Amino acid sequence: MIKRRVPLAFYILKGYVYYSTEKGGLDHDKLWKLIVTHTFPHLDSQNKADLLNAPYAADRGRLVWSGTEDLHGYPDENKKGKYTLYGTPDCKPYEDKLLKLFKLSDLKGTDKLDIDWKTDSHYKTLPYDMDILDFLIKITKDKTIYQDTHIAKLKVLAKEALRKTQKAKHGKNVV
Repeated sequence: MIKRRVPLAFYILKGYVYYSTEKGGLDHDKLWKLIVTHTFPHLDSQNKADLLNAPYAADRGRLVWSGTEDLHGYPDENKKGKYTLYGTPDCKPYEDKLLKLFKLSDLKGTDKLDIDWKTDSHYKTLPYDMDILDFLIKITKDKTIYQDTHIAKLKVLAKEALRKTQKAKHGKNVV
């Protein structure tokens, strides 16, 4: 779970939320690639390539802040501004989960939060991409673990593991 409310991007995959707070929420294409790499490491290269090229396979959305930011670039909720949570129409059933996960529950029904699952036509899924994902979910059902995942944490852990590997290989400190 995130520590504070910040702009982010997310996908919903089998009822689980995969999200990123990096750089105000990664572009969905980049976030999708990280999700596929993390969630489906056991796929053969062709199936993985097909899934990587199917970013419209799952419901997705974004939390944005429009308003004043503090000195560190975080939303300054004490000043003018509001959050907007929006995405594909099929995100609506997960609204309460998203609000809780992103620490927004206390803002629901206030002028500090708008929720919109309909008006942005960019947020859609495509049948062909969904077919690819559905097929790969079926063939990997015993190998794939789904869970709410903060993708930014995965990148930090991967960088730390790489640094440790390089340190062990070269026998010295690597930054």
